[in-house]
Amino acid sequence: MNDAMKKAAAAAADVDQHILETRIRPLVTPETIAEHQADPFGAGHGPELEMLLRFLRRNPMRTKPRYLLVETVPYKEWCLALYHRRRGEGPTLTDTRFTSREAAQHAIFLKRLLDLDDPTITSVVEAAEH
Repeated sequence: MNDAMKKAAAAAADVDQHILETRIRPLVTPETIAEHQADPFGAGHGPELEMLLRFLRRNPMRTKPRYLLVETVPYKEWCLALYHRRRGEGPTLTDTRFTSREAAQHAIFLKRLLDLDDPTITSVVEAAEH
């Protein structure tokens, strides 16, 4: 990577950090977490949850895993898998299994929030899990 590319990557990381601190962190509340849990596939999410989901789907953290679900038993069991960023590598299945697609999707949502490595967000997520 040349110097110009390194500077551009650093600038993009700074912008992502600023967005996280100023726009995303305030959106992570017990209410938005509960809204997602109640309807993880909802087309009518509120504007706060929609903005949060758009940020997470954009996945700015290149060092963090990308998650996906693999249906291991048709209509009965879903497995959390990690999608590798390296070309040609298939997903790696984990031992984490779910009996509903909704619970699996919400678990991925919480993992993505925790992957932000923000102490404030982590405390909100951990409180919501209990």
